[in-house]
Amino acid sequence: MFIFVLGKIMKMNLIKIREILKLMLLNNHLLEYGLCFCANELNKDHLLSDEDLDAILEYIQINRPGKYSSIDAFFYRHSNFYWTPGNASPRIKWIEKHIKKLK
Repeated sequence: MFIFVLGKIMKMNLIKIREILKLMLLNNHLLEYGLCFCANELNKDHLLSDEDLDAILEYIQINRPGKYSSIDAFFYRHSNFYWTPGNASPRIKWIEKHIKKLK
């Protein structure tokens, strides 16, 4: 499947992305610190390859919540965080939404 992003075409295996999101959900204790932190920790623990890490980080960035989607998203719109640091709940909901979306 090809996705058009910022003037370039990138090939992304969406089934693989879904599996990575499931892995992140299983390690939800890492989500308090952010989606990217969780993915990076899974890479450090050799549960994600460097290629998988790049793919999930790109997917997260492309699918970042809109700045008006929640109060947190609005307040953190100029930061590396999408939601309040220390709160895993919106991150878990985002992952669950995208797992369903990628079925």
